[in-house]
Amino acid sequence: MLMLVFALILMMQILLRGFVVGAARGDLDAVRRRVL
Repeated sequence: MLMLVFALILMMQILLRGFVVGAARGDLDAVRRRVL
């Protein structure tokens, strides 16, 4: 059980990091274009 929970937490962290990086690269540029 503990191993499964630990694995799920790692997966969530990886997905969140990827999402944040993707958002920082794409969405911020889009927002800047909209604002400017």
